[in-house]
Amino acid sequence: MARKRAQANPSAPKRFSVTVDTSDYERLVEIADEHRPRLTLQYVVQFAIQSFLDDVDSSPETARKMADPRKRKAK
Repeated sequence: MARKRAQANPSAPKRFSVTVDTSDYERLVEIADEHRPRLTLQYVVQFAIQSFLDDVDSSPETARKMADPRKRKAK
C-alpha cells in the first residue's frame, strides 16, 4: 500500500481538480471577464467557494438543499 508523504506545511492552500458543466464554466469565465479590472478564474471560483461555505454556516437550509439534487435550480 502506498504511503502518503507528510505535508511540509499543513496550513498551505490545497489544490484539487473539479469538473463542471460547460455552461457553468462559460458563465464563470464570463463573470471574470466582465469584471473591471478583470478577475482570474481562480479568484472567481475561490470567491464562490467561500460564499457557499459562509451560506452553509449561516443557513442550515443550504445543507438540506445540497442533500436533495431535485432542489438544484433547473437550467
